[in-house]
Amino acid sequence: MSIITTAQYILEDLQTAIEQLSDEQFASPNSLINASVGQHSRHIIEFFQCLEEQTPEGSICYDLRQRKTEIETSTQAASLAIDGILAWLQTEPQEQSLQLLVDHSLAKEEQEKSPIQSSLHREIAFNVEHAIHHMAIFKISLKYAYPNIELAETFGLAPSTYRHQQRQS
Repeated sequence: MSIITTAQYILEDLQTAIEQLSDEQFASPNSLINASVGQHSRHIIEFFQCLEEQTPEGSICYDLRQRKTEIETSTQAASLAIDGILAWLQTEPQEQSLQLLVDHSLAKEEQEKSPIQSSLHREIAFNVEHAIHHMAIFKISLKYAYPNIELAETFGLAPSTYRHQQRQS
């Protein structure tokens, strides 16, 4: 399975979960994870959006995400944003070299960004792993607060973890 297909599956799983929640459930912070499902979802969505929007420039800086609060408070806005990312992935964007720009400084002021060589497919793979990580975190919250929500068997699981579990059963 290609990394693009994997990204599509992950985003579809996220979208299916989001669409089962009310806006209130989506936006309500949960004390177990000290954040809302909406906040984690927005974070995932905006990383993918950064990648899509900045790829034509040849460099990616995830610090430039827009942090649109509507995406973390409205299930419809989040779902529409995911639709946009899925439409981009459906075009099967071609592999290309990219420069990742990072500022790991903890200073209040932004520092000079360090360039790291990367590629589009490598950044899609990063976004997949990043999404799985956040989905695993808020899966705990969903199962605790909303036990009737149906999640995909693979929701919040790394593919290697899922394969390992399948071999063990």
